[in-house]
Amino acid sequence: MHAARFNLLSLSLLSVLACSAAETRRTDAQLRFRSAVDRARDHRELLALIVQASEADAMVEATLLRHLELCAGAGARREVERYLDRAEARLQRILDAQVPQTAEQLFLALKSHWLELNLRYADSVSPKLGPAAVAEGSCMLRLARRSEGSCVDVSSLYLCLAERLHLPLFLVVVPTHQFLRIQKGGKTVIFEGTHPGWGKERTENTYVRRFGTGEAPPGNASFYFKSLSKREAILATVFDETSALWIADDRFEDVLRLCDAVEPVLGPEAYLNKRYGALMLLSADFNKGEVFDPARLRQAMEYIERDLSLYPHNDLASTLLLRGTTMLKERTWSRAAAERVLRNPRLSDGTRREALDILKDQAPPK
Repeated sequence: MHAARFNLLSLSLLSVLACSAAETRRTDAQLRFRSAVDRARDHRELLALIVQASEADAMVEATLLRHLELCAGAGARREVERYLDRAEARLQRILDAQVPQTAEQLFLALKSHWLELNLRYADSVSPKLGPAAVAEGSCMLRLARRSEGSCVDVSSLYLCLAERLHLPLFLVVVPTHQFLRIQKGGKTVIFEGTHPGWGKERTENTYVRRFGTGEAPPGNASFYFKSLSKREAILATVFDETSALWIADDRFEDVLRLCDAVEPVLGPEAYLNKRYGALMLLSADFNKGEVFDPARLRQAMEYIERDLSLYPHNDLASTLLLRGTTMLKERTWSRAAAERVLRNPRLSDGTRREALDILKDQAPPK
């Protein structure tokens, strides 16, 4: 019994020492950043801290957990913290059993971990379900409660584990989706969080065909398909979920201001889709084909057309232009939009079908 008690005490001491060592690896600036994040009173303050932070000081887990706490409360944060602890222990065991030396081996380790956790894909919660539903679907909470989540949830989980275990994982965003890149030993492997079994076989062209892609104007780096830095990844994730929460709460003008606030870090391409979403919700309901404000919808379409002159490969912008001009019953405009959109060689299959349908419906009778 004494030996067992001694072993238990030894394990406890080792755990404390490990935690202390992890803390000493944090720089003073990182600790100050975490303290400031924990004091943020709302999402405006939190996002401002991320924008102002340096790349070296930004911390993924601390920021995402505070974001969750602001969305769903302290209890939800504790649930996800406990879930991360269990997930880390499982991944550490897998990594200890066979230390990955290559990107492919790390992919297999992450895939095994994903399967052990029995994760299931679930769509992001629609803002139409209201603020409470969006809050419950925020930042890994569904993973902790039901082992299900969106691409954002699963990416957030593995970014937190990568920070804890110093793994070379990077967030990649494409229109309406995100995934992770493993970059190790000069090699890159895609880890698709919604189903990692597909990840190794997937190439970036797969994502271009499925989701379309963005394209930066001359002289600017593209946001889409870029391996985001830690600070960029945090900001993109918190921005995405905060804007969804505010849209659910009918705070469309706040979303537009939020788009402006993140632009200095993420660039204009990153926030166009959310800006479009807010503009559309202010002017129309695409699901019902109902126009709330024709003048505002026309203004939004003109705004999107200007953006497409800079970002001709932005798939969501292309889709919204097609739908908006059709709802305005601007036959000439919608036909011209369809012809313009089809000149994009990297258009998603769905948007291509919409453009072809417009041209087919508006074809002159033979």
